[in-house]
Amino acid sequence: MMRSLAFLFVPLLAAGCALPPALTIASFAADGISYIATGKSTTDHALSAIASEDCALLRAVQEQPICVAKRQVQLSMSEAKPSTGADSGPEDSDLRGQD
Repeated sequence: MMRSLAFLFVPLLAAGCALPPALTIASFAADGISYIATGKSTTDHALSAIASEDCALLRAVQEQPICVAKRQVQLSMSEAKPSTGADSGPEDSDLRGQD
């Protein structure tokens, strides 16, 4: 009796993990492109978005925390230096007197 129940439930449990081959290949391709471009998989990006931190599952293998706080670089308007024009080169008026 128990053996026949196992034959019924094992396929049901495995069905949730098995994906069609085309979807599996597309997922691997997306992960590969994402990893090449950013160094993180699509799962890492999703986890980062949910946690609002910088997450990478590969860090667990390297015995580091999976998620770390994002470093936000912001430049406020008061910190921005106005352009003095010193780096822009000679002015037109300087060139008019030279022939």
